[in-house]
Amino acid sequence: MIHKIERITSVGRFRNYTAAGDIAFRKLTLIYSDNGLGKTTLAAIIRSLLENNVGIIQKRVSTNAQDPQGAQIIQRIGTTDTFHTYRQTGWSNPFPNIEIFDIHFVNDNVYSGFNFDNAHGQNLHQFAIGAAGVQIRDQIEQNKATRQLSVP
Repeated sequence: MIHKIERITSVGRFRNYTAAGDIAFRKLTLIYSDNGLGKTTLAAIIRSLLENNVGIIQKRVSTNAQDPQGAQIIQRIGTTDTFHTYRQTGWSNPFPNIEIFDIHFVNDNVYSGFNFDNAHGQNLHQFAIGAAGVQIRDQIEQNKATRQLSVP
């Protein structure tokens, strides 16, 4: 679980952010604010960590940035902290078990108004019913294909 976002430098609105006070994430942490204050940037930083994709952060360089881009996220498991530090070459440690429910998730899995195709329905189906449901769906699709081949 993410314990704390310790530091963000030169990423979007976060020109020189350092954590202060008790801002540790809890079992449920809600981040809200007016538009344009950094929520999407935070999601992008976390997505960059998930995918170890430096391009996501590099696209969000702060205007008039004086310092190199950087970030540090602390993961806590029990009493053990793992530091995930971003530098221009990438993240120091992987963090693959993160789920991000942002506009990209909605656009990939749910009809969002941008476009809708068969993949959206399949992704939503997989998300809604899990792996067992996906296996059933795959078996149904295989049965349909076999039936079409056997019809004269």
